[in-house]
Amino acid sequence: MAKKCTSDNILLILTLIGVATGLASGIILKKYLIFSNEEEREKQLFIQYLGFLGELMMRSFTLVMIPVLITSIISGITNMGSGQSSKVGSRAFLYYLLTTFIAIINGIILVLIIKPGVSSSTPQNANVTEQTFNGSMASTQIQFMDLFRNIIPSNIFAATISVDYTEIHPDFKDSSKTLSGEKIFKPSTKSSPNILGLVIVAIIVAMIISKLGEKGKPLKKIIDVLNDIVMAGIMYIMWFVPFGVASLISKAIFAMDTDLEETINQVAWYFATVFIGLMIHWFIVLPIIFFAVVRTNPYTYMLGLSRALVTAFGTSSSACTLPITMQCVEQKLGIDSRISKFILPLGCTVNMDGTALMEGVAAIAISQMEGTVLTIPQICSLSITATLASIGASSIPSSGLIMLTMILTSLGVNTRHIALLWAIDWLLDRFRTVVNVVGDSIGCAVVQKLCWKELNDGSFDGNMDKSMDNTVANSTELSNAVSGTILVTPGKNVSDVEGNCLMDGYVTEVLTLVNSPEVGNVVATKV
Repeated sequence: MAKKCTSDNILLILTLIGVATGLASGIILKKYLIFSNEEEREKQLFIQYLGFLGELMMRSFTLVMIPVLITSIISGITNMGSGQSSKVGSRAFLYYLLTTFIAIINGIILVLIIKPGVSSSTPQNANVTEQTFNGSMASTQIQFMDLFRNIIPSNIFAATISVDYTEIHPDFKDSSKTLSGEKIFKPSTKSSPNILGLVIVAIIVAMIISKLGEKGKPLKKIIDVLNDIVMAGIMYIMWFVPFGVASLISKAIFAMDTDLEETINQVAWYFATVFIGLMIHWFIVLPIIFFAVVRTNPYTYMLGLSRALVTAFGTSSSACTLPITMQCVEQKLGIDSRISKFILPLGCTVNMDGTALMEGVAAIAISQMEGTVLTIPQICSLSITATLASIGASSIPSSGLIMLTMILTSLGVNTRHIALLWAIDWLLDRFRTVVNVVGDSIGCAVVQKLCWKELNDGSFDGNMDKSMDNTVANSTELSNAVSGTILVTPGKNVSDVEGNCLMDGYVTEVLTLVNSPEVGNVVATKV
């Protein structure tokens, strides 16, 4: 097992211990530590102490939220290459965006029907989000106009800390009152980052950098380095997660006003909602897309992915599963190696069907737990933001949590219930990874069918921008030796251990790693 994979397993075990510790301590404290009405001050102070480490963790994630969003999106788009590779990559990119958007819509429909966050004690309609504007719900038309206004922020720096909205006069809907001479619509801002606007700006910047070609490469390299720095920072933060999770869960249980059994019931229904959504996407949505384009049996195709899917469930990482996925689609399913070596690494960067579905369900479920009503424009904003923000987010450690924090913050919804959902996220994450791998593999077949002309006339050779190789290089640090081709970026620091797809020292040229005749050993040959 590679060193990185081992550290990930250790982190998972520590996180599960943190979850168990938080649950146990929260239940014990709630049962045996009872404050009287006269001791309310002491109780609130104790709650602050109990959740302090969790608060620091959430502040850390909020700190890196915008830098990782911007750099990962720009890196994800600019790594698609140029020429015919860009054409093929663009088709794959559109496929991934389409499936991600469908997954989000699927999740939103399910959560609105099942309502996992609603309980008998939930104060329905008690807290409509800030867009209620002092008790008066704005017209849907104005809210949609605000949505498009925020797509084009007037100040990129202000967009990192505030979002624009139109404050409507409280008597706007009262036809009996005359508002002559009064300002009915007043531009205003609220303290919440304009995530949608930042995502759109990042996409535009990435497209411009790609169009500039050689001129844009210096800026692209700077952004790639910044992205690596942010990712490294997140990995350090992740070692603090077990303590933060224990703190948040313990605080959430101790401070809850509702019955513990009721809360467990809400979390169980949330799990069921996400699981049903993932199964629908896996066994219905993706097969329909496959059959519509490829015109063969999708379930026979997915059966050939069995080994990759088992690995995906076990490792909870599509990047770790990448070499095995390549082997399955090339050797068992007849996918052209030029397509698989191009599309699958791209999928590891931009495809987040399972995670995006979870984000939609979790955001609305937490809003329901808070008794918060999301308006139609807010739900539309959630759908668009989660879809676009998924670009490049697959490479982010704990991307689900960071994206959920980002979405809830942009909606103005309290993030305190994230800890409760995190208690079961480790299991859901494995199912999400399986769905992501299935989506990547079906994408290979779909894109191969759509790009048959480029494959036959030889205009597509499967070579991507070398910077894309970072994605695959990361997978080599996470996986055991398997057959297949793996590209490693020059200057990538990796180490050679028998049985691992790794080379010793700094690679000075682009290399292809392939299995040698001896089982478990790897040899390097120049491309």
